[in-house]
Amino acid sequence: MTTGESCDIEIKKGSHILKASDGPLYLSILISVITIDSRSAVSYISKTVSKLYVYTITFNEFVCLKINTLTERGE
Repeated sequence: MTTGESCDIEIKKGSHILKASDGPLYLSILISVITIDSRSAVSYISKTVSKLYVYTITFNEFVCLKINTLTERGE
């Protein structure tokens, strides 16, 4: 593309459609979409790790209970 020409860029995300006619506007839109996706990913990972911690504690308690039960039975 040479100086003075324009190119319409259409960005689709879900039901949203954004249109940019120049490079700087496209870059701005692209950065905002990437930032939103990154925040979503970080939020998802954070929630998953929190659940994993709870599952680990529950599993450890289960193992301790089984060890105590076996010890009481003399095994």
